[in-house]
Amino acid sequence: FLLVLLAVIITATSLYYANNLTKKLAVEERKKVIFISQALETVAKSEDNDIILATSIIEKNTTIPLIQTDAKDSILNFNNIDSLQASQDELQSILKDLKRMHPPIDITVSETEKQRIYYGESELLKQLRYFPYILLGILFIFLLIVVFFISATGKQIQDRVWVGMSKETAHQLGTPLTS
Repeated sequence: FLLVLLAVIITATSLYYANNLTKKLAVEERKKVIFISQALETVAKSEDNDIILATSIIEKNTTIPLIQTDAKDSILNFNNIDSLQASQDELQSILKDLKRMHPPIDITVSETEKQRIYYGESELLKQLRYFPYILLGILFIFLLIVVFFISATGKQIQDRVWVGMSKETAHQLGTPLTS
């Protein structure tokens, strides 16, 4: 009972902690994407002094998958998406997934032209999201092993008691017969 209670406490604590971490990391990734969108907007408006800094900000994003579209959601550019999935159909499928994940970030290129950035989750965030469930699985396996061990130990003790009782009974029956 104590082991099960301890496992439940560990599980609840790790789920709570991992959930908080994923929320914080998701907020940080959104801030990073907003920063990147501002850099893209700066590049689109092309002020000479800011282009170097803006392109450097855009190039430093190596983790968050992004798709840049026009106002009609035609794909203009993409970043951190596997080049094997770069066919137009695959990109449209990825765009649909990204639309479901997060609301787009709008970029104003000019008074008449607007663009959108759709983004997904980095691999780190995905792994952190699945971590508590992996931990739950490991704890469950650990509990199964412990329960099996306790059960086997109890059965072994019970078998020893039966063997001892059998020996004692045989001894008690043997004593009057040999006299």
